[in-house]
Amino acid sequence: MMNDIFAKDLSGEMVSPDEPGYDELITDIFATIKTATEMNTGYRTHEEVHEYMERILDKELDATTTVLPPLYIDYGKPVNIGKRCFIQQCCTFFGRGGITIGNDVFIGPKVNLITINHDPDPDNRSATYGRPIVIEDKVWIGINSTILPGVRIGYGAIVGAGSVVTKDVPAMTIVAGNPARIIKKIETCLLYTSDAADDLLCVDLGGRRILKKKKKSGVSGRRSNRSKIRTCKEIGRWH
Repeated sequence: MMNDIFAKDLSGEMVSPDEPGYDELITDIFATIKTATEMNTGYRTHEEVHEYMERILDKELDATTTVLPPLYIDYGKPVNIGKRCFIQQCCTFFGRGGITIGNDVFIGPKVNLITINHDPDPDNRSATYGRPIVIEDKVWIGINSTILPGVRIGYGAIVGAGSVVTKDVPAMTIVAGNPARIIKKIETCLLYTSDAADDLLCVDLGGRRILKKKKKSGVSGRRSNRSKIRTCKEIGRWH
């Protein structure tokens, strides 16, 4: 049965072209590709793209999410996309193994999300198996990066342009390279707000942030009992 094969894809079992239902699987995949090709041909409004995407995904795509065609996708039913995402043009999603994209995710042009792999045995290489990709909230994936099967990208992480991600990415880190490696941690900046909040600056010294007084106000950057911790962004400073 076709559903049995899709269940095997999602569970990571090997799927062979010789199995019953494989022809139905391929037929369904080509039907998805046909719909995607129609979406990719000519200019489409935001609303039109959403209509096509909902046919591809077999579910609603939140109105706050933007997809810029062309998008190349082989199978959309196991793909879930959150709110306020922005997916740039020329991305490729191999979705049979399952793709979960959280909220507020930025995906740059030509990004490849690959959930399917082949058996390394040359006598059985036409067989495939799936591993899901999970992209948590507020991730940014740079142009021309490839995410390989089974990878989870943690909250707030950044994948540098042209990277090949072969293993999980911890939350709040920047990775880059082939294979991608951690090159930096992302640290949020805290300020201690009070009546003297405008007297403090956030200063980045080679990746190490410090608090510095703007003027002589008699208030230091130390935390007081009545101070409330807030981020620079919350009080209107960009760092």
